[in-house]
Amino acid sequence: MAMTMAMTHPWAARWVVLMTWLLLYASWPAAGQEPVNWPDVAVQYVGHPRGAVCTATVINAELKIAITTAHCVVPGGTGLLVAGGKVEEQAVIVLDWDGEHDLAILQLPVRPKGQIALAPQGARVGESLMVMGYSYSEPVLLYRWGRMAAPVGVRYPFAYVDIQAGSGFSGGPLVNADGELAAIFHGWATNQDQIARVSVYGILKHFGREYWPE
Repeated sequence: MAMTMAMTHPWAARWVVLMTWLLLYASWPAAGQEPVNWPDVAVQYVGHPRGAVCTATVINAELKIAITTAHCVVPGGTGLLVAGGKVEEQAVIVLDWDGEHDLAILQLPVRPKGQIALAPQGARVGESLMVMGYSYSEPVLLYRWGRMAAPVGVRYPFAYVDIQAGSGFSGGPLVNADGELAAIFHGWATNQDQIARVSVYGILKHFGREYWPE
């Protein structure tokens, strides 16, 4: 009867989809784990001299290390943290930069309150993921949901996800249901608004190998 109702009333089908995503959000991270304050993990910064407003994902709080996209910064460059829409004076330092894989390692000026672990096997095709990041006009952390669409895109070493997010999300984490880092958001892969490009597991593990906690 529920299926008949959904077919008869389009709003019913949309309601079912909405409730499904709300249930997924409520279960992030998985039961039994400590709740994560995601703004402690995904931070906003301005990269210099390009002036790009992007997101960085904290991978080692003790060393004040975050990973982001290379197109937001320059080799040996700096940046400034943004907190609550206000640009801070403390400098973010670019420690490592890889233009081919569009990844960069940042050292933050202050020790973050949280960090995220790398998913042991990356993301599977069809797996539900949550991406988070900041837009140019929003000082608060934003959340979007989607699915891994393809393990490796035409332009290796990137993968594709069926997800919609803004340009300020570059460098933001894609998180699985266990609260682990499955990929890093890079930007649009095609002209289709809901197909985005992300880093694959092997590249993240290799590039950040000096900084991932033991």
